[in-house]
Amino acid sequence: DGDSVEAHDDNAYYLYGRGVLAGFVVEGLDEALAGAKPGAEASVKVRVGPDDPREELRDRELDLQVELKEVKRYLLPEIDEEFLKRHDFDDADEMREDIEKQLKRAASRERDRLAEDQLVDGLLETVEMSLPEEFVEKELEQWARRTRTGLEIEKIAEEEIEKQIAEERADAKTNVENDMRRYFLLDRIADEEELKVSVADLLQAIEAIAQAYGRPQEEVLA
Repeated sequence: DGDSVEAHDDNAYYLYGRGVLAGFVVEGLDEALAGAKPGAEASVKVRVGPDDPREELRDRELDLQVELKEVKRYLLPEIDEEFLKRHDFDDADEMREDIEKQLKRAASRERDRLAEDQLVDGLLETVEMSLPEEFVEKELEQWARRTRTGLEIEKIAEEEIEKQIAEERADAKTNVENDMRRYFLLDRIADEEELKVSVADLLQAIEAIAQAYGRPQEEVLA
């Protein structure tokens, strides 16, 4: 915004043709990066949505400046007999049918998650809840340690690390408090409604995780 840096992200991943980078809708970025090589720079105007999780950026028009670090391409395998056998499919039609089912399940889970988030947020607005300050501080310290570790891996200078943690601490505390309120609320509802997690529920969750990450169920269970 002018000379002021309102947001910054290192090593952001952009899928060409998707039109979204680091949470911003980036119309025109594909054209700006077409044929570009590492080291190239591009700038596009972005309009931040009214529901963006970064409250300080909502409904603002900003200049998004991008430096291209590297370009990667997907190398897709041939869908031949060997490939299908390795993935336990009899033929290509069975594979496509299985993939379609996975995509539908993922879309359904995402709709359920969004609906649950909206419902819980609505309930939280009606509940007065005091949080144990020592719990909040303990979670904040864990957040600070994770943030510090991530920045140290990126070889950020110590004074910059301290500055960033200090600047983000207030927002982090708000997020921690919101997460704790959600946890206590859902825990209380589960007690009141006598909700239990069955073995079948666990197995279903393990199967979903295994499919999502392409790992054996036994490994996820372990």
